[in-house]
Amino acid sequence: MGNLINIAFIGGTHGAFLRHLIDKYSSKTPPITNLPFTDNGTSHNSDHSGLVEAYHPSVIGWKNKQEPHVIIKFDKEDISYIVRLIYSRAADVNIDWNKDYISLPDVWHEWTDKIKLEKLYGHKLNKDDTVPKFIFRDFFKFSFLDLDRHEILYELNYMLDNDLENVHHVEFNDFYDNDKLYEMLLGIDSKFGLEMAIDKKELQEIHTLFLNKLPLHTTRSRANKIFQAVLSDKTLEIDLDCIEQGWVNAQIEKHFNFIQMPNTNEYFKTSMDVKKYIEWYPKHYKAMNPNLPTFNNMPNPFYLHKKVGKNR
Repeated sequence: MGNLINIAFIGGTHGAFLRHLIDKYSSKTPPITNLPFTDNGTSHNSDHSGLVEAYHPSVIGWKNKQEPHVIIKFDKEDISYIVRLIYSRAADVNIDWNKDYISLPDVWHEWTDKIKLEKLYGHKLNKDDTVPKFIFRDFFKFSFLDLDRHEILYELNYMLDNDLENVHHVEFNDFYDNDKLYEMLLGIDSKFGLEMAIDKKELQEIHTLFLNKLPLHTTRSRANKIFQAVLSDKTLEIDLDCIEQGWVNAQIEKHFNFIQMPNTNEYFKTSMDVKKYIEWYPKHYKAMNPNLPTFNNMPNPFYLHKKVGKNR
């Protein structure tokens, strides 16, 4: 017997949570009474029927292409937040991105990110090594400088460019609004005839718990607020994790010509500190930024990372 439905998604975009809800409310699957949440807030702890598949096609290729598929899609502007989700929740690894020296969990040594770090920074990483925070900040900054080359966007395009026989798209951001989540489930049910019997009150309770176990969603916009404060000469205290700092640094370098952000573990305390850094950046250090692939919409001849590959 095949699957009732397959959920194709990029890690961090809540495909396991969607699988739980479909499995729970479809009258074509056995009853499920447990909640799916782990201590880390992921939905990897759920019993499921085996009739609803959730997987990452960009990693393992397409499965069951003749069966119904739901694809979770998102906008380019969501990439930095999804990166934060991936690096705090993937494989249920909870990395503290605020430490000055960050230990790599064992799973990192199985990911291509380790190879990219070693290639970019010229250091062989052993299992007991710790990596300075400024290296990770720079690593993430580099990935955010050119989102068109970002690996997550490649993965999304791979998913959307398919020859599936029966497919339905849902929006990543709809997971954050209970009414939109309810409508998402109704749309899936209407498309594939899963005979869902959705208890709206119960769904709202599950959704509230989902959000409570996902504190990152309350900080989705704080990095952009810092960047906007820099542009508008407003003073805001900076409380950002290493990945967010990398995003802010990428926006600064893209917006202000010939500026490269510093590489130290210590970060700016306020948005005005960033503004002063830009204003007082020494003229004799100003040069074409080798991290940027283009300058004034033209290829940058000094671009250093042409052969590094897709960014993550």
